[in-house]
Amino acid sequence: MSAAANTPPLVDSRDKIFLERLNDGMYDSVNKQIKERSTSLALLEYMGTKKRPATVFRGVDWAGNIVFNDGPGKNADELRGTIFGEIAEPVHGTMVSARGNHFEGNTSATFKPIDDKNKVKDVLVLRAPTLCEIKTSALWNNQRALLQDIVSVEKTKDDAFGWHPYYSVPFRSSTTENPREDMIAICTQKKYGIPTAAGVPSGTPPVTPQKAVRAKRTFFAEDGVVDSDDEEEVAEVRKRATPDAPDDSVKTPEFPGRAYLSWLDSFAVLIAPLAEKILLGAFYDPRLLEDFGGPSFNLTKAMLRQLDHRGPDNKLIPPWKNYSAFRPGTLIVATVSIHIYTFKVDGPDRDKDRKIFQLEAHTIRVLDESDFPVEKRRIHIPRHLVDQPSSDADFGVSAAGDSLTNFVFTPRKKRTVDAIEPETPGVDDDDMDLGGSSGDGASGSGGSPSKRRKSGLRR
Repeated sequence: MSAAANTPPLVDSRDKIFLERLNDGMYDSVNKQIKERSTSLALLEYMGTKKRPATVFRGVDWAGNIVFNDGPGKNADELRGTIFGEIAEPVHGTMVSARGNHFEGNTSATFKPIDDKNKVKDVLVLRAPTLCEIKTSALWNNQRALLQDIVSVEKTKDDAFGWHPYYSVPFRSSTTENPREDMIAICTQKKYGIPTAAGVPSGTPPVTPQKAVRAKRTFFAEDGVVDSDDEEEVAEVRKRATPDAPDDSVKTPEFPGRAYLSWLDSFAVLIAPLAEKILLGAFYDPRLLEDFGGPSFNLTKAMLRQLDHRGPDNKLIPPWKNYSAFRPGTLIVATVSIHIYTFKVDGPDRDKDRKIFQLEAHTIRVLDESDFPVEKRRIHIPRHLVDQPSSDADFGVSAAGDSLTNFVFTPRKKRTVDAIEPETPGVDDDDMDLGGSSGDGASGSGGSPSKRRKSGLRR
């Protein structure tokens, strides 16, 4: 067995999940399958060399929006590359919530709740798999090298024209001291959308769970189980998440569609769709998300979308289970497209323009679940709507670093890794947005990023 890269001493049970992946051969299996896929970002080239010609090409610039293709020329197809990694903690930029990457503003004057037109996406920040072998770490770093090449070439072109916009790059840093681009951020497709005849699988109407008739009985039940008329499968029952306590100081505007639930209404019981209703492209009641509600939402027609997210068994993951499926430590593989979005400000100062580099995931497959505890989500109350804000904990805001403390693990069974399924076409979006990837600046220094790609670790 190959020696693990940067193997730290095992100091507590937090390392158990990663050690089992190493010993069970999971990393070997992932490494083998990534190298067998011609679309793996780890194997692609943008700048190219004499021995490794370019396989990724910059597409046509349509009003500042650029998509990267798998061949030269305007008739080439959009690149759908394969990327793998381990999901990092929220403190590093991962955003899995009802609000996703939506920025609602900091003051009452700039406050913008989520409406039907907003393109809300979750953000998954990926790092190299913990305790993986050097060969797997090298593949992960080659993914980063390809993206660094793209950013570097784009910056060089802009410099040649004397244009110096702000670059929001798809990298994150695992440290605040001496920041380094050692993590990669990817965005999901839109979480919410308006159901249309073309957007729903044939014969499948939008799924809107209804309040259970016996809601009050459920609230006082000791076992928390609701009887079902269907004896073959019991419907999943979900209780709304709530703020810590009702507060008269919270302003509650009447948004269309009753997006803001009253204190008592927030205890309503919703019945999640049964398994046969979990279909790619289906729409659900957004209140199935435990942190949906409050003044941050102003949806009227938009509903929760079923994206092409799949578990280790290759079955679809309903969006209300994303909190568990995409928790830190989860090992995933995804099919992504690469985009650049340009936003030009009013006025003559072009250096205030922005260029957003974004990886958009069309399919996500969980290869191995995490044993890390699931973070509890609560309905968000914007600070500027509260007269006297209290501590972060009162508003469901996680303190930086808390997600890594006091992890408790359950015994793991040895796992086998099924073959990575060929890409299943997801629900395509014709309209793109800037999503949530952001960075502190342009990538790379000290020579061409292509020349820094090696068979071992990149530092």
